[in-house]
Amino acid sequence: MKVLLKEKYILDTLLDWDIKIIGITDERYMEGRFFEKIERAIQGGVKVIEIREKGLSGADFFEKAEETLKICRERGVKLIVNDRVDIALAIGADGVHLGKNDLPVGEVRRIFDGVIGWTARSSEDAVMGEGAGADYIGAGSVFRSGTKQAEVIGVEGLKRIKEAVNIPVVAVGGINHENVGRVMEAGVDGIAVSQALFSGDPYENAVHLLRIMEDYVSN
Repeated sequence: MKVLLKEKYILDTLLDWDIKIIGITDERYMEGRFFEKIERAIQGGVKVIEIREKGLSGADFFEKAEETLKICRERGVKLIVNDRVDIALAIGADGVHLGKNDLPVGEVRRIFDGVIGWTARSSEDAVMGEGAGADYIGAGSVFRSGTKQAEVIGVEGLKRIKEAVNIPVVAVGGINHENVGRVMEAGVDGIAVSQALFSGDPYENAVHLLRIMEDYVSN
């Protein structure tokens, strides 16, 4: 049943972030035009970028993250760093996203003043992250994903996570223009996407995704 309100997409914190779409960078889809594609995504309406660079050295990651932050700052967009708390601290990022193999949320909260996201694949994971001080949950993988090999929780698993916590839930994993409507049925606050955004023209992809999402919640 389509019962969501547009206000549900706004992060309910003092920062009041717009998290309809979090664009997660992935070199496989950037086609050598990393910063250009980020700018196109922002032009299409994306308000949060998450930089995820598993294969880079610390120095190269820092350099790329610093330039990405500059672009985001100039355009009023938030930047989240995936995994690397040290990089997030060094550049002054707006947020950091953590998983089970990263530093504990509670310890990061002691040293980092920004937004902290936590990956959850079950309601138990989500409750643990919320209790530790996470600001939002990244729930998934909802569907099979080419970006990250992870357990598929499906839409039903996504619903259970959303029902288990009081903080915003962002769906992640295999989400695209064809299945985003099913994701909305879980009541999530936003989606995090790589391929669906950065493969091809990020501007057109962002506009298309946002139109589907907003048409869905307005009906």
